[in-house]
Amino acid sequence: MKNLKKWIIILTILVIVIIAILIFILFFTKSSAKILHGVDEEGSDISYDVDTTLKEVTNRNNYYIVKNAVNKFYTYYYSMNTLEGDVYIMDEDAKESIKEIQLEYAQVIYDMLDNDYKEYAGITTSSDIISKLNPINEVVININKMYVSQRTVDTSIYIVEGTVREKITSNISNFKMMIEVDALNRVFSIFLQDYIDEKYPAISIGEEFNASENVNIEKNSNNVYDYQNITDETYCVDLISKYKEEILYNTELAYEHLDNEYKTKKFTNLEEFQNYAKNNVRKNVLLELNQYQKITSNDGYTLYVCLDQNGKYYIFKENAVMDYGIILDTYTIDLPEFVEQYNSSTDEKKVQFNIQKFFDAINDGDYAYAYNKLDQTYRNNNFPTQVDFENYMKTTFYAYNKLGYTSYEKNGDLYIYKMVITNSEDSTQTIEKQFVVKLLEGTDFVMSFEK
Repeated sequence: MKNLKKWIIILTILVIVIIAILIFILFFTKSSAKILHGVDEEGSDISYDVDTTLKEVTNRNNYYIVKNAVNKFYTYYYSMNTLEGDVYIMDEDAKESIKEIQLEYAQVIYDMLDNDYKEYAGITTSSDIISKLNPINEVVININKMYVSQRTVDTSIYIVEGTVREKITSNISNFKMMIEVDALNRVFSIFLQDYIDEKYPAISIGEEFNASENVNIEKNSNNVYDYQNITDETYCVDLISKYKEEILYNTELAYEHLDNEYKTKKFTNLEEFQNYAKNNVRKNVLLELNQYQKITSNDGYTLYVCLDQNGKYYIFKENAVMDYGIILDTYTIDLPEFVEQYNSSTDEKKVQFNIQKFFDAINDGDYAYAYNKLDQTYRNNNFPTQVDFENYMKTTFYAYNKLGYTSYEKNGDLYIYKMVITNSEDSTQTIEKQFVVKLLEGTDFVMSFEK
């Protein structure tokens, strides 16, 4: 009997504990839901701070949501218009099939466009899309600027400015889009340039951007997005791809994206940079990311240090997402981050850094820098002019030189390195040379080598 009472008490306590836990869970869930929907536990509205100023996008993942929406629009846009081909020689069944596929692509575009835009443009059905959009060939999209203004806690308006390059002709034109993103429901809607030009002809960065559009985006199968966490590697691959697109097809834009200090010291003007681009076309066509490093500066900016398959540096000094000043070597200007690394290194490592700089210049075709790093007596005796030096380097070394250090010794203030230089394009081709380096003040140095 006593045991029965004992078990009844235990079961009663367990029931009370379980009920208490269930009440707590239900209350917490209800409370959280209210907060999520903008009210507190008592049903009063919660006030949120919404930043409606237009500013550059600094959230990488949000940038890619918008970028992917732009790419999706253009993918269906040119696909819709490149289906017809030699339609005049097709039979009626083939023509009808092409028309059906076109309408399917047009429906995707229709679903991505914002309802306010469709009303503005007089688009009532998907077939209107075909007549509204002028035909284009396959294109490459390059986003130059992206700005954001918050609408509500969950929705934001993005302004995208960029270029469209037709692959067949390489003709480049500018484009502008406005994209609204609902982060809660993970949907987006698109406004095209004609709407922006008429409704918002003067958009000012840093000022409030009060868009008048309806914040409710109707969800459909074509305007949803998946949230992605963009890795540093993906980002660096895209940084290199963006530079490659610009240096090959839009050198003026590539020139604009150079770091200001670097641009001033490296290139006299745009024409000199364009000559640099022409002389390195083959390198740029083959350009691929091989290694990367992310460095957070004490001054608040981020450096993405990228190396290609030949060991050439591409340093992106980031201001906002995909907004940067690019530096194309490590020797033209002294970046504080590199100087700090240099100063904390041993003398042996410093010499290696400097020999690498010398050959970075040779690989880059910057013979003026390399020539000025030669010891003056050695230079006067062996290469009276820069032309002499340039001719020797072109006929003795390779287009892409990879360094290998075999041994070194120190003689007073001179460091003597025996090295094997390998042709990066053909590892069976090598040159053995001895280099003599003298460290000077700061990061400066002079050198000589056996002929």
